[in-house]
This record gives sequence, C-alpha cells and structure tokens, in this order.
Amino acid sequence: MKLKELVGCLGWVSAFLACTMWLPFLGPLAGLLTPLPFFYYSARLGMAQGGVLTLLVILIVGVGGNLLGSGRIVILAAEYGVLGYTLSMLLSKDLSLAKTIAMATGVLAVVGGCTLLLMAGMKGLGVGEMLKAYLSEEFKATIGAYREMGILDATGEDLDAAVQAFVEIFSRLLPSLMLVGTGLVVWMNTVLARALIRIARLPSGQTEPVSLWQAPEQLVWIVIAAGFGSFLAGGPLQWIALNLLIVLGTVYFFQGLCITIFFLDKYKVPTWARVGLYILIAVQQLFLVVLALGGLFDQWIDFRKIHRKAGR
Repeated sequence: MKLKELVGCLGWVSAFLACTMWLPFLGPLAGLLTPLPFFYYSARLGMAQGGVLTLLVILIVGVGGNLLGSGRIVILAAEYGVLGYTLSMLLSKDLSLAKTIAMATGVLAVVGGCTLLLMAGMKGLGVGEMLKAYLSEEFKATIGAYREMGILDATGEDLDAAVQAFVEIFSRLLPSLMLVGTGLVVWMNTVLARALIRIARLPSGQTEPVSLWQAPEQLVWIVIAAGFGSFLAGGPLQWIALNLLIVLGTVYFFQGLCITIFFLDKYKVPTWARVGLYILIAVQQLFLVVLALGGLFDQWIDFRKIHRKAGR
C-alpha cells in the first residue's frame, strides 16, 4: 500500500462525508456513495492491504470527527468502510447478485445493530427507549417547524398526541424500515461497484447481469401469508406481518427495477433519458408501487421471458 492510495481513499471518503454533513438536499444522497472509495482501493490492493487501508481511513476520519465535535462522522465512516470492504470481497467471488446483496446487507445490519447497542449503552438506555426518544424529538421538531410556518394549526395537546401516535407506529415498523434502508444502500453501491469494476478493470468473479435478477418464486407465498396476517391477525402478529410486507415489497420493487433496466438495455435508451426516469422514480412514490407490483406479477407474467428460456 502506497501513501498516494491512502491519501486518495481518505480524500474521497472525506469529501463524501462532508457532503453528508454540510450540503443540504443532495448532500445525504452523495454521502451514500462513501463505500465506493473503500471498495475501489480494497479491490485494487487485495483483502489484506485493503483491510489495513480501510482501518487506517476509518481511524483518521474518526480522529478528525472528534476534533470537529461530530461523532456521527465516525459512525458513518465505520459503517460505510465495512460495507465497501465487504463488497470488495463478495464481488471478487462467483456469487449471484442476490447472495451478494443479502450477505452485504446482513453484515451492515449487524454492524448497525452493534452500533445502536453501543450508543444506547453509553446513554444508559435500552435500544428501544433510545430510538423512541430520537423519533419523538424529530417529530416534534418537524411539527413545530410546520406550526411556525402556519402550515399546521395544532395546540400543545394535539401536538403531543400526534407525536405519540407517530412514534408508536414508527417504532413498531422500525425493524423493517431500517432493514429496507440498509438494503437500498447496499443495492445502490453494489450496482455502482459492478459498473466501477468494468470501468477500472478491477478483478471480479461475477458476470450475472443486473437486469436478469429475480426474487425466488417461493417468496410469493410469504407475501400472501403476510398480506392475510396484516388484515386478519391482531397484536404482535399483525405488526410482524406488516414488517414482512414492507421488506418483501422492497424486494419486489428491486425486481421491478431490474425489469425496467432490462427493457432500457433492450431498446438502448440513452443515458440522459435513463437518469430522468430514475429521478422520476425516486421522487414519485406512485412509481415505487407500480414497480413493486410489476416485480410481484412478473412471477406469473414473465415480462423478460426468463422462465420461457429456462424451459419452465
């Protein structure tokens, strides 16, 4: 490992994290690209030197974050560093896209869970208590801002009741929301890392096109069971079913997105049109639902004729 590689990785990581902390609107989106420098340099250097580089960059960013009084930067650097290094290992092996994303999501979920436990322990709270307190503060700040702008007319009692209701709902759905958020970050960085492999000619053991990915066929039965459970069950079972629906809905959204990419590739749609379509999907929630339904019904309709080519 050379000094210029350490400086290069540190520079890119610092730039992305700076966007996350200080650039409004698009900054957090740019920050989601932080794993890519870790991935690129780890893939170039190999597992041993890549691991050393990752630890050094996390350590340096951690020291800088403490000097700036921002503990959040340290946490983000550690989580994104682990993700980037994990992707460099997984993408060098002959694994399917689904296994790569599932394993990377699992690793990042474990790291995130350990981070939450550590933070809660430092505050002397349980994880649930800490998350509820955080959600309560966020909702109060948001509703308070709406009241100041005259958008929301609510009394103090109404505000407390609304915050309590929102916190209760979100805390019950938080497991699936956190898992979905982790999966989205992993999926985006995996797709971009595969593109980076082609551009930089990095070593890779994967050749499966993203556009041909599909969820396991048996998964549809879990969707049906979760759907019935969310309507017919009560108590904890209902919330478990709702969490399952959110996670599985995201899985089928990915399948719908892969179908979209398949037809964009098939008809050779130019890059500028693709970017516009992706932005439209990101900002218009209706398209998220349409893609999820498209991914689900692809099990029977077979839009890409994958089953027909496989003789099923």
